[in-house]
Amino acid sequence: MKILLYSLFLAVLSVIVIGFLWFIADRPNKSPNHFQRVFIERGPGASQRESLPDNVGGPIGGMSDSVFFSTDEPGRVIITDSKFKKKGEVLFHLPGSLKDSIKQNFFSRFDAPWIYFCAYNIPAIICCNIYTHQVSVYYKTGTAFTNVCPVSEDRFLFRQLDYKSKDQVFSLRDTRHSLPVKESSLYTPYGDGGLISGGNLHYEKKTGIFNYTFVYGNKIMLFDTGLNIIRIQHTIDTFTLPVLKSGRLGKVTYSNLGPARRINHLTCISQKFLFVNSLVKADNEDAGIFNNNTVIDIYDLDTLRYRGSFYMPRLDRQYISSMQVVNKSLIAFYKNEAVVHSLDFLN
Repeated sequence: MKILLYSLFLAVLSVIVIGFLWFIADRPNKSPNHFQRVFIERGPGASQRESLPDNVGGPIGGMSDSVFFSTDEPGRVIITDSKFKKKGEVLFHLPGSLKDSIKQNFFSRFDAPWIYFCAYNIPAIICCNIYTHQVSVYYKTGTAFTNVCPVSEDRFLFRQLDYKSKDQVFSLRDTRHSLPVKESSLYTPYGDGGLISGGNLHYEKKTGIFNYTFVYGNKIMLFDTGLNIIRIQHTIDTFTLPVLKSGRLGKVTYSNLGPARRINHLTCISQKFLFVNSLVKADNEDAGIFNNNTVIDIYDLDTLRYRGSFYMPRLDRQYISSMQVVNKSLIAFYKNEAVVHSLDFLN
């Protein structure tokens, strides 16, 4: 009986301690975050909402009047017109053995006229021409990658694991050569497998500049194809890089063992602007409005100067899973629904 009462006491005590720790914890967006937003008076135009098949993974880009969406099958993309009146698919014929090896361990990139299926587990890039249906495969040497950005049809920037630093580095590769053209971390290595420095990577072809926005901190980096830093700036929030609890399984796999607060959830670019979906509420925002909308912060792409913010209504309180600027519209994707917002209000 004494043992039972003692066990019950310990159980009640643990609940009280957990409850107290939860009460005093600095829960996201419950305390002041020490920054303010400036909202653009005339924001996006009327939105258009469209349903898409369950296997669609989000917009990857577009050209003229076409928008391309990834799917969960390597070699297959969905294509629509900008008004979503015409829907079809493009199927590239990949060898069955290659598809079996990739399974669903890939993501898609678009750089007209090429669609790239990035199989990070092999690691390889499957290059598919949307006009000729030409298919070629580049098998990357070295370690697997977590991100990739096409520079041209035969040059790619990878973010990959580096055994020496126990972090990730950027590696510029030319498919015509086996060795990397250039490799650099561009930031202080943390030895956590690249978790802290994870981010969103883009390339602006006209300027030849890469944009890398950190997910768990407020840093934005601009660098050129020589992997030389051009500019480092911060998003408008006050969160620097956090300390994440990381572990290693075996020799090469790292995992976040503690909760990590995402700051800059998603980004996309146009020729002039960087669009950042921030998950941090500013002190001048109403909590109810913030929780029922997706906030987008806008920065000049070249100077990284903050230009203002706007809201996009959330669908059923979902976070957007991906977003892409196509022509003069921002396409936000939620599960199997796409919402198109006009960006005509931007100069």
